[in-house]
Amino acid sequence: MNAAALTLAWRTAGAARLADAGASFSAVVVALGIGWLLYGRRAGLLAGLCLGTAFGFLIHGRFAITDGPLVAFLTLALLGAQLLLAGRGRTGAVAFWSGCALAFLDKGLIGVVLPAGAVALDALGARRLDLVRGLRPACGVAGFLAVVLPWHALAAQRHPDFLRFFFLDNQVLRYLDRAHAADCVPLGAGAFLLLVGVWLFPWCVFLPQAAADALAGRGRPWRAEERPALLLLAWTAAVLGFFAASESRLGYYSLPALPPLAVMIGRTLDRRLGQPATLARPAAALCVLALCFSAGVAAVAAGAGGGLAGIFAAVDETYRNVGSGVFRGVELEVAPPAEAVLPLAVAAAALLVIGTGGAWLALRAGRAGAAAAAWLVAAAGFPLVAQAGLAAFAPYRSSGPLAAAWRRAAQPGDTLVHDGALEAAAPLPFYLKRRIRVLDGAFGDLAFGAADPDAAGWFLDEPAFRRLWEGADAVWLITSSRARIAELAGRGAEVRFAAGGRALLVNARAAGAAAGGADGPATAGPVPEGKKKEGAARAAPPGAAESREDGQR
Repeated sequence: MNAAALTLAWRTAGAARLADAGASFSAVVVALGIGWLLYGRRAGLLAGLCLGTAFGFLIHGRFAITDGPLVAFLTLALLGAQLLLAGRGRTGAVAFWSGCALAFLDKGLIGVVLPAGAVALDALGARRLDLVRGLRPACGVAGFLAVVLPWHALAAQRHPDFLRFFFLDNQVLRYLDRAHAADCVPLGAGAFLLLVGVWLFPWCVFLPQAAADALAGRGRPWRAEERPALLLLAWTAAVLGFFAASESRLGYYSLPALPPLAVMIGRTLDRRLGQPATLARPAAALCVLALCFSAGVAAVAAGAGGGLAGIFAAVDETYRNVGSGVFRGVELEVAPPAEAVLPLAVAAAALLVIGTGGAWLALRAGRAGAAAAAWLVAAAGFPLVAQAGLAAFAPYRSSGPLAAAWRRAAQPGDTLVHDGALEAAAPLPFYLKRRIRVLDGAFGDLAFGAADPDAAGWFLDEPAFRRLWEGADAVWLITSSRARIAELAGRGAEVRFAAGGRALLVNARAAGAAAGGADGPATAGPVPEGKKKEGAARAAPPGAAESREDGQR
């Protein structure tokens, strides 16, 4: 998908995100289709609206990562299972196994483990094996293997250690937190589950009602018309239970649970809008929760934003990784100052209060349509808040300004080195269309590739870097280590650009030549230490407009 997007739309940042954005949009369309199939047109439209405007989808749909396609493919598998329950056996089986195979190609074993777990939970809840038999396991597994085996066989042929690294290290041992422990900080199980509400914001306020409606068949055999709701519950439980039991859980691992939850919310809203009296009391409770949320935002604001660190740590993997020092030598400023983020939290709180309060007042008057309109008008503002949040974080996360600064100042034959884990600036090779040498970064995700013969000379230790830096050629260094910046600057190196806690330096022998072809240093001197000090870590750097376009990744 990425290769096709980059080929058709050239190698731009927008093209790199096209596959993930398109997959996320496809997941919304498929979720809409599931809701329409099961509960009618209005329920389907509400399910699609819920998923498409949920905070987690708005944010992660912009990233060039594999989780957007994973959600889309798993949602296709869910559609296949629901089609089978609706009596469309052959079509349902093909859709289910196609979704599993594509999800496996996208992200490995979970592409089949999660759907299989959901089907098993459905069988246990219904006390029937009709769904298992309807999926035609023998034919389905054969088709599944026909899709996934060729690529894995070719990868194993070209890289003999690929299967061990991909399946054992990156999936089994990582799930057990026995591999790659040094390159991510996992969440606790409680925080992981609570983040589901964050990703579904603002529609998460309807989750209690949706769960109650879906569990209406609990305590007795599930009737045929209740089986779709049971499968939605089983699918959600399989995703959340599987990752909650892991020791390496990250917040966005719960994204595949959002489509079935969105369908459940769409069903509840569709049914209860026809009975406004049944929604008045729950709406009052939701309004109280919205006021509590607003009070929490006010408390954070009164504390000068000190509580934001805990919020960032729970939601943002990069913030936890850098703050915990798992990336050696990385001392980035990875979040904007509190005063830049608090207005966004206040806006979100205001929209939530307006939506729930307006809906409650309308329901008390028995006007379900007005209640829906109040909520939808408020919910329409959340994409704007999410976009503003991305723009606020972009100067501290995007590698676009650094890449642009290097392109302006460097000559074609110059050498570029990144100090520390390249994961902290992963888009740089993409932006620059070239390989980058890495100093003290042959660990974590790059450990496997660093041992490849083709990587010889690209991963530097300290002595090799010193020889390169002190040689006659022009060498540029991207670093966030304040100690290294101070030491190299004291020996004649020049800081040509600084943003988000990272600096671009050129060695002393080439500083004069490089200065002649550059626009002058964007920020002179070392990167400042404190968040409250003036400098590039705080101010929007030159190229901030480009970084906003590039987004966080």
